[in-house]
Amino acid sequence: MCSNTILPNLSVEINVPPNDVGNDSGIVLSNSNTPKCSTLVNSNAILSDFSVEINIPANDVLNDSGIVLSNSNIKCSTSVNSNPIMPDLNVIFERNIDVIESGRISHEIVENNVGGRRIVDVMHIFDQIRNEVRSGYFSSWILKCKICNMLTKIESEKNDLGCIPINKAVVSGTYAIGIGHTQVAEFSASIDLPYMTHTTYMKIAETLSDEVKETAWNAMKLAGIEERRLALEAGDVDEDGIPMCPVIADGQWSKRSYKTKYDAFLGAATIIGFRTKKILFVGIRNRYCVVCERVKNMGQSSKAHKCFMNWSKGATSIEADAIAEGFLNSVKLHGLKYNKLIGDGDSSVTKRLNEILPYEPRMLVEKIDCRNHILRNYGQKLIALTKKTSYPCYIRKFIIRNIIRFRTAITKSIQYRKKLNQSLYEQTEGSMQLLYHSIRVVNLFAKSIKKLRKKVQRQKKSLKYRRALFVSKGDKQKKKKISNGPDENYRFAEPLNDFLSDEEFKIKKLEFIQSITLSEASKVQLELEPRNQAKNQRWFEERRKRLSASNFGKVCKMRPYTSCKVTVRNILYGCINTSATEYGIQTEQQALMQLQMEIKKKINKCGLFVDKNIPFLAATPEDDKICEIKCPYSVKDYCSLEKAISDKKLPYMKIKNNLPTLKEESHYFYQIQGQLHVTERKICYFFIYTPKWNHLEIIIYDDEFWSSKMESSLKLFYEECLLRELIDPQFITRMLKNDIIEPPHIVQNIEELKKKKKINN
Repeated sequence: MCSNTILPNLSVEINVPPNDVGNDSGIVLSNSNTPKCSTLVNSNAILSDFSVEINIPANDVLNDSGIVLSNSNIKCSTSVNSNPIMPDLNVIFERNIDVIESGRISHEIVENNVGGRRIVDVMHIFDQIRNEVRSGYFSSWILKCKICNMLTKIESEKNDLGCIPINKAVVSGTYAIGIGHTQVAEFSASIDLPYMTHTTYMKIAETLSDEVKETAWNAMKLAGIEERRLALEAGDVDEDGIPMCPVIADGQWSKRSYKTKYDAFLGAATIIGFRTKKILFVGIRNRYCVVCERVKNMGQSSKAHKCFMNWSKGATSIEADAIAEGFLNSVKLHGLKYNKLIGDGDSSVTKRLNEILPYEPRMLVEKIDCRNHILRNYGQKLIALTKKTSYPCYIRKFIIRNIIRFRTAITKSIQYRKKLNQSLYEQTEGSMQLLYHSIRVVNLFAKSIKKLRKKVQRQKKSLKYRRALFVSKGDKQKKKKISNGPDENYRFAEPLNDFLSDEEFKIKKLEFIQSITLSEASKVQLELEPRNQAKNQRWFEERRKRLSASNFGKVCKMRPYTSCKVTVRNILYGCINTSATEYGIQTEQQALMQLQMEIKKKINKCGLFVDKNIPFLAATPEDDKICEIKCPYSVKDYCSLEKAISDKKLPYMKIKNNLPTLKEESHYFYQIQGQLHVTERKICYFFIYTPKWNHLEIIIYDDEFWSSKMESSLKLFYEECLLRELIDPQFITRMLKNDIIEPPHIVQNIEELKKKKKINN
């Protein structure tokens, strides 16, 4: 018998033909005619306490390796180990293998440990196996000794804590590639593998999901610790000593919408640290539960089960709500504040963060648009432009051929400007100058296709009138807009019960006003820093704490019995983003250059001015004499100012003494008087710009107008209405304007008005 063979506790029979003699490898060498002998031997074979029965031809003798060498007329039966014990099956992986090639003898010893998993034909490998116990992809076999009938169990893999069991590994793999039990069962059946039942799969999946969740949270906590350390090393700390870090956030859904359908049942949002590039938070929203849906369709009562549905609103609101949850819990989870958000502009995340104010009104989250998304949207708009047949065909083909070149030019210009030793303001202004010149070229080009557009418009109008003849009355009726959103009577988690008392409010009020009262040096610094107000976060933060001049007219013209809730909500939580505002931002630079040519003076942008005596009043003028520029979208196609006024497209303008004049009761007049008072200027250039005509008017500061119609109203509104919501915000809890606290004097005026109406009736 071969001395290098390791066998478990089982019975093995080896039959050698009579009269044959074998060499060291078990090869027949010679033959003799002698009686048979049956013996049990254990020469130098490596055996682990078990019996081996070997049948040898009569008169044959074995060497140390179990090979027949000679022949004798002897019968014997010998047992080496009469008391076998259970072997250690782990040594089976340390076996050496003899390899025999056809035609010649070769002894190639494979010394590497046998490991890993194999797909084998079980009946071919273990012919003596009679019983198998299956548990999914894990199997164990029972081997029986023919001498002592002792049973030995062999398992398909060892029970090692350092290795994931095969069943759990399969379920984990389904998680990784996004399939379920049905797909695994079909795959296993196609390759003739036994597979686990659905019950076994779900039990393992439930256990594995808890482990994955725990592991994920631990990894996120470690990432938060690292992000916090890097923020402290960079000195990025707020006034309370809490580290701040920029983050990247985006949403994911269970299905792609392709800009057509937004009805996914499952969505998630991920927040990633900018410095570590590791996940800090994951928010999951599920709109579907299979058990609840099945019970609902069958008309039965719901049974006790683990329901995964945690969202009842639309799929489009999942991203904003999940990211907002991550911002609200950032200090609690990681001891961090996310001061900058890098993301796309596809959702209303910024609007949501400005509404809930995760870090109180003192700190607003700065939004940074992702460059890749900006370039992607740029490419999509170019493609949409090529589908407009109002433009010549050769131009559309030229755009299609050069879309990649346009994008490459933008990325290269970004790389070039990043290498320039200039401030962000200088780089931005330089880009705007180039943009202005390119717009002038585009305007010249637009004139060449003006006639073509008019023809297309006439054709569209004629088709429109033809369709109007065949429209039924029912089509003209407007559908009533139905809102399935939350209201004050349903679907709110918690009522409002945390109000500051009058004494607490007075203390907080004094503290807040003291915090926004700046020294002369701080005022100068505040004016110099946020020069580029469209991009500067400091400008937004400081402006939000105060009442800016753009809201002076709205506040001063409020009646004594008018509720302040709508005005407070619009000032603190409003997010105006319309085509008119976008048009104003795009044409502001052109208007500024046109005004400079008319007054023959250079205009420099400025930051935020704070009133000398009233610290909560602020304004952002444009020059030493200040100027107020308006680019009205409603009159961009009008040929003259007089025509626009007669058509009532400019409600803030009037004709006085045959001259266009700004109305004194308009919001803009209040805004200009407020800017002149706060900045201590005397003259304002009021400039209206359109591509076809301009209007310049000089407004003089009126101290009597300020004292009699503005000052007292602004103070009362800020201290009684706006300041209470800044200190004790109520709107962010349930997102209802009715939750904003009404000051006592307005409540009293409203009650008096109601009493007067009852008396008159």
